[in-house]
Amino acid sequence: MESPNARYIPAVDHLRLYAAGMVLVYHGFTRFDTKLTPWPHPQHWPELLVTEGYAGVSLFMVLSGFILTYAALGKHVSYGPFLRNRALRLLPLLVVLFVVAASMSPSSMSPQLFWITLVPTHTADSSVFGVAWSVFVEIELYLMFPVLLRHLDSGGPRRLLAVLALLAGFRFAALSSGANPYSLLYFSVFARADQFILGMIAAWALRRYRTRLWGLLAPAGTLLVLLMLDSFSRNGGVRLANGSGLGARWAVLSPTVEGLGFACVVLGYVALMQGAGGALSKALAQLGATSYSIYLLHMVVITALVDNHVRLDLGPTPFLRSVATGVLVALPLTLLASRLSYTLIELPFLRRRTRWIDEPPRVAPVALKVEAAS
Repeated sequence: MESPNARYIPAVDHLRLYAAGMVLVYHGFTRFDTKLTPWPHPQHWPELLVTEGYAGVSLFMVLSGFILTYAALGKHVSYGPFLRNRALRLLPLLVVLFVVAASMSPSSMSPQLFWITLVPTHTADSSVFGVAWSVFVEIELYLMFPVLLRHLDSGGPRRLLAVLALLAGFRFAALSSGANPYSLLYFSVFARADQFILGMIAAWALRRYRTRLWGLLAPAGTLLVLLMLDSFSRNGGVRLANGSGLGARWAVLSPTVEGLGFACVVLGYVALMQGAGGALSKALAQLGATSYSIYLLHMVVITALVDNHVRLDLGPTPFLRSVATGVLVALPLTLLASRLSYTLIELPFLRRRTRWIDEPPRVAPVALKVEAAS
């Protein structure tokens, strides 16, 4: 998505589309296939991107930290215009979603629920508005961004690494005191901040050292993410609310490891795609520009399909049938709804965004007058 504050990077929109697609296919899998006890463990790694597709949220968090830092690194952030732009980006469609969710399930919605979702360890009861929890976490991260950016500008990544260590210590203390691992490690800003910060560090690395060798990190990051998701899957899936499959001793680092993997993917993919073009790249970027609408609206589509008992009878197993319904029915309908939403709801507000980045003042060279010795 083009912005008045940064050079447009199509590869970022490619990755946004992929993140939204992961979440959509995952939610389709969990809604169209109701036989999820025990949690299915895939026989092949590509299937992890379905059964553990909630990880698309982590990729979104990394991308947010990456693109904001790539635009603002070494520059001054005007806090008021920055927050105004974020509000223009997020709130219009969020309010529309709340109204849609209330009309679909009036008994489970209330005006207070909109604000309850601000609490990082809670999510809305409505399956339609429930996806909004991550938007509120992002808002909390936006509030912190100028401070984190100042640390990165003045001290480099080591200061942000110290913040990561502090967050890990907090999570360990909270889990040791009986905190719910699912709430803390999935919904909480104290976990998602790791991924946002690692995205910031990835942008710093790309801006500081411009080399296509970063592209080697893309497959390494993908492997790290798959290993992490495989570990979650073997222990019953991240959805285990009691956390028995997570293990408090290592789970405190799970948001960091997942974020590190996705940060490598983002850094590597953006480096590889620099200067790349073509029809496919343009098409993916155009779809990726609607990723926010895809993310917020996909549950509206999936819920409507489930309520009307729409399910393709393709494939020999419930898993394949649910994935086929998600990909062949829910995805095209969501893409269509998202294009309309982006054009009619998002774009009019996005066009009102202004610059929130100030270039650092250039110091004019001081002319020295040298007098000849008498």
